[in-house]
Amino acid sequence: MRIGQLADRLEGAGNRLAAGAGALADTDPGASVFGADQPGRLGAVGRALHQRCSAALGGREREAAAHGARLVDAADLLRTAASRYESTDAEARSRHHIEGP
Repeated sequence: MRIGQLADRLEGAGNRLAAGAGALADTDPGASVFGADQPGRLGAVGRALHQRCSAALGGREREAAAHGARLVDAADLLRTAASRYESTDAEARSRHHIEGP
């Protein structure tokens, strides 16, 4: 696999991860699953549990989006490095009169 292909795969994975991050919000089962609609102490506990669950899902959503962005950034850096290696190789070949691949 060439460096450009690896960069493309990293970028694709990053984009998919970032896109999938939004789906985490859809996994919230709703407050009633936790008993938040019940009266008294049980309802209060259910609301607190749902609030924690929602906060945790939101946190994982933000983390997944951030990691996706990091993968895309890594792909860009990899492309930059590959380009510089190619330039360096071309300069070395021309200095030493070596034919390219």
